[in-house]
Amino acid sequence: MNAITNHITFEFHAAFKYLYMGAVFGQYIKERPGVAKFFLEAATEERGHGIQMMDYLNMRGFEYNENFRFSKDDFFLFQLWKINGNHVTDTSDLVSLKIREALQEAVNMEIDVTEKILQVVAKCADDYHAADVFTNPILEEQYTGLRKLQGAIRTYDALIKGNSGNEELAEFIFDKKVLKGEIL
Repeated sequence: MNAITNHITFEFHAAFKYLYMGAVFGQYIKERPGVAKFFLEAATEERGHGIQMMDYLNMRGFEYNENFRFSKDDFFLFQLWKINGNHVTDTSDLVSLKIREALQEAVNMEIDVTEKILQVVAKCADDYHAADVFTNPILEEQYTGLRKLQGAIRTYDALIKGNSGNEELAEFIFDKKVLKGEIL
């Protein structure tokens, strides 16, 4: 139960990060409604995982012995965001966030969360019901989502190549395809 409780934090961290990415691409200066919608939906999914886990703990009669606290660092961007492996400390850097960078960050985050889920499943090896809660449907959603993100990156790269490296045009086309449901 403690492993599940600790994992809930990672789910909400991912939800917050997706929420922020959705907000960045939804700004009038970015105007990428398809990508914004995708990231906002991903935030809802991650939040749903966290809630599903809390519901499971409540069903099992888990007693919360201490209040959960977020430290102030949990909400600052320099703790949440990396671009090309470097922590972002100035929010103005996110205005220039490209779709490719955001998709790659999402892939990295999904890989990390999936690894953490596998660790929880290993800790629940003797508790078949708890392990099942994580493997079906959460783990399946992780792998499916990761595959979609990797495919989206390949599609985006092909659009860049096919448009002679014109990243602005490729972002526009990619966003329209996401909005129509052709990608992701």
